[in-house]
Amino acid sequence: VVEERIVVHEPSFLEQAVKPEPVEEFKPAPFVAKPAARSTKLARVFTVAPASGGCGKTFYATNFAAYLAKATGGRVLLVDLDPQANSSISFVDHTAIGRSTYDAIAETECRLADIILPANAQPNLFIAPGRIPLAKLEARLVGEMDAHFRLKDKIDQLSGEYAHIVGSSFLGALLFL
Repeated sequence: VVEERIVVHEPSFLEQAVKPEPVEEFKPAPFVAKPAARSTKLARVFTVAPASGGCGKTFYATNFAAYLAKATGGRVLLVDLDPQANSSISFVDHTAIGRSTYDAIAETECRLADIILPANAQPNLFIAPGRIPLAKLEARLVGEMDAHFRLKDKIDQLSGEYAHIVGSSFLGALLFL
């Protein structure tokens, strides 16, 4: 007589706890750049602060602002605080520049929104242009109690208009960032 034994292996508690769950294959969502909706949300503000002359501040700021405008699809403002205004003339015809960031900071009645120009051939990029009078801005505002907050206050007035704000500056303008 042959005896048949059927042995059933019951998984131990440890084997049950370690049993991996089936995982779905990871599929990244397609990237779709959408324009930033206007809201009361504050913009992300980036400042390209000076280290020394000729170190690439203007190059970095203009390319970074153009990249943000293209990659995110959001409205980007490039604030040019350099008297040479190379960031401005990279995107706007210099003859179209009337008022500049000097006017917006030095004159309390001039809003930053009053001087902003759309960039030529670069959708979603806007320029607050610089001009040569910026070289004397610090001297003009000596003794004014709110001088160090003027640019910040002007930028705060743009709340919700821009997704990103990039500031390109020179040494004297660092006081206002």
